[in-house]
Order: sequence, then C-alpha cells, then structure tokens
Amino acid sequence: MTIKINPLWTAYNTVNNEGGEGFNPHPKTITTGGGEPLWSKLDDKKYRLENLLNATSDAEPRYEEIKAEIKVVAAALEIAKKAGI
Repeated sequence: MTIKINPLWTAYNTVNNEGGEGFNPHPKTITTGGGEPLWSKLDDKKYRLENLLNATSDAEPRYEEIKAEIKVVAAALEIAKKAGI
C-alpha cells in the first residue's frame, strides 16, 4: 500500500527539521506497521541510561533514581522481547 504524504507535512519537516542530521519526521509521514519494534527502543533507552549512570557520581541524588529506572526499563524490555513487540 502506497501512502501519499500530505505536502503540508513535508513542508513542516523541511522548516522544523531542515532535513539534517537527527531528522525526525512528522508522525503522519511514518507508515504504520513498519519501523523499529518497541523492544529495540527500550534497549536503546536502557543503553543511554547506563551511559548516564556511568557518568554520574554515586554521591549525586539522582544516581539511585537512574538505577531504579534502569531496572524498570530492563523489566519492560524483557516483557517486550517475550511478547515480540
């Protein structure tokens, strides 16, 4: 199925994102059913949180918050992988 992209959405992308690095298309231009699975996004979030944790001193108050968030994301990641989403 071919989806026709509204020219206004294309203009929105051109103006706001300038088509450069880190280009984030307007949600209406993304086809449904394709793209990155949820578990992949969660894996990426876990990776970024682990990098943030490594760069954070354990004396900082947010250190424990980041560790707790990593545990939650890791649990959600396992559920998403088992469910295949």
